Amino acid sequence: MKAYRPDIDALRALSVSLVVIFHAFPQYLTGGFIGVDIFFVISGYLITKNIQGSLQDNSFSFLTFYQNRARRLLPALYLVVAVSAIIGLFYLTPKSYHSFAESGALSLVYLANTYFARKTDYFGGDNADHPLLHLWSLSVEEQFYFLWPLMLLVLIRYAPRLIMHLVIVITIVLSIIFGELHADSNNGAYFLLQYRAGELLLGAWLALSGLQANKEKLTTNTLLMVFALFLIVASAVTLDKASTFPGINAIWPCLGAVLYTYSAQNINRKVYQYLTIKPIIMTGLLSYSIYLWHWPLLIYGKVSGALAGPVSYLLYFTVLFAISYLTWKFVEQAFRTKHYTAPRDFFVKRLLPITLSLAALISLPYETGGQQKLWASIWGDDAANQYISSVDKKSIIAKPCSEKPSQSATIVNEDTCKIGLASANSQFLLIGDSHADHFIRFFDHLAKEEGRSGKAITRAACLPFIDTPVYNKGVLDKECLNKTKFWYENHLTNKTEYVFLAAYWSGYLNNDPENRFSPPPRTISTTDNQEPDSDIFYRGLENSIKKIIDSGATPILVEQIPEFNYPVNKCVFKKIMSQSSPKECSISEAMNIFKHKKYKAAFDKLQQSYPSVQRLNVNNLLCKNGLCSPLIDSHFVYYNGDHLNFRGAEVLAKKLKNQIPSTQLTHWSIE
Repeated sequence: MKAYRPDIDALRALSVSLVVIFHAFPQYLTGGFIGVDIFFVISGYLITKNIQGSLQDNSFSFLTFYQNRARRLLPALYLVVAVSAIIGLFYLTPKSYHSFAESGALSLVYLANTYFARKTDYFGGDNADHPLLHLWSLSVEEQFYFLWPLMLLVLIRYAPRLIMHLVIVITIVLSIIFGELHADSNNGAYFLLQYRAGELLLGAWLALSGLQANKEKLTTNTLLMVFALFLIVASAVTLDKASTFPGINAIWPCLGAVLYTYSAQNINRKVYQYLTIKPIIMTGLLSYSIYLWHWPLLIYGKVSGALAGPVSYLLYFTVLFAISYLTWKFVEQAFRTKHYTAPRDFFVKRLLPITLSLAALISLPYETGGQQKLWASIWGDDAANQYISSVDKKSIIAKPCSEKPSQSATIVNEDTCKIGLASANSQFLLIGDSHADHFIRFFDHLAKEEGRSGKAITRAACLPFIDTPVYNKGVLDKECLNKTKFWYENHLTNKTEYVFLAAYWSGYLNNDPENRFSPPPRTISTTDNQEPDSDIFYRGLENSIKKIIDSGATPILVEQIPEFNYPVNKCVFKKIMSQSSPKECSISEAMNIFKHKKYKAAFDKLQQSYPSVQRLNVNNLLCKNGLCSPLIDSHFVYYNGDHLNFRGAEVLAKKLKNQIPSTQLTHWSIE
């Protein structure tokens, strides 16, 4: 019979408190995410101790082990996923519900971490699309326990004790090294087992080592326990989303958990009594249910607008503890003590049907379109129209014109690439990156109105300047370099009257010293190159403009639309669903003016030397009285923080045409 350790429940209480506080108030406890790492150490210790005891008395059974794990974890998990799905039917946009259904189904089979590794960044800010994001850790833990019992069985029965410990220590070290090497370059590293296994194995190693604090050295043990708590709390306070994690930074909270587990059982009696007072122990006992419920309650509270002040957060914590207690009392405890005669029957007749049924039930509302109809009927035409605008799948570009990075540059077929009036000869060319893509519907509408046509040639994340290198995280994008050279050498003909250059200019010229926006992954300079990026930018711009003018065409530089440094599309939906005005989703015009300062200075300088160069700026349609809005006449025109959506580009074109004379449009002289 396992001896119950209240001190470990106290550590569980600390762990779950760190996670919940971090998620609720990330600005105040920047490293609270390390609570999950402490859970991993605790789990590795307790489960390994349990398996070791069963192996020693020859009572271990793989089926019984997994049955006990399922009875311990799955009933509460099923409940949280089911309730989250029901609430999600009403509060998640159809696109977000689709993400929910995918992650929910995978969480039921402990593969949620692989989904989130591909789809999201844990520290990416607003994760309102993912009410089950926190379930990644359960997936990591159970994936570990699909492998560890067999590995442990082999090590205990067939390997000398020294070899067993050597294998475990080497695996721990390798996991930490891999985490350190991949954490910065791969967002998915945060979620995956190979980078987290070392944390579980640290707890396992402590269990297998048989190390126990000397019962006679209470003062020493107490000081060691205090030091352990210091390591944990210091990590929670000093680490943040910019820290490399997992990896070496994960060592300190995990080491704290190991030292605490080693020492806390034999410390000063008075200190132990304070450590294990009833509220702390109860929080530890409820920790699994608290962890399951805290994130979906937080997400839905924010989406609905219910969490908007101190009183609402007090209510949130009250509801969280109440529902966690009920789940622990009537779900966790009930199923943990329930007896099943045969593990095989448990898996085949109970676990498999329930898992498949729940996965199907949460997926069907999206697959049948029922959730979208329900959502639209509840939140009204405004929300439905904004949603349709933001996810419209109609092609806004001719596919051959938007070349993938891996494709070789080719002269595209004009018939498949044409925008504007199909029967007219091509008179203009649009070249650029994804910011040229989002303007294609804009130019298509204006060109049709004026009886014109043109063609567009784009490639995402590729600065449309000739002989100007672009680096993706320090690596030269050779395809982009080859494509731009090919475009300028093969697409500029004497039939082309105008060439529009459109790009995410500020993304290649970062002018954001306070990091108010996400740092751009593409640059035009490297740490090895001492030349200022503004000089490289201007040289590429000038060479490209010369090439266009020499061909006989008029170059027109398309300025960027205002950028938002937060998920503006999610903001609009939140405002609508919380009965607030989506017009509140705005950003300072001054902030954008500052961020766009570098590229506009280059444009100004160029026009002084090349007076024939024109500029197209539509920002006056989006900005007024010092604020820039994602809406035009109640139409949501953005796809994300810096791209127009399909309908938004057309709305922008219509608005522009209503404000300037037709003669100016005909000659494209738009300032």
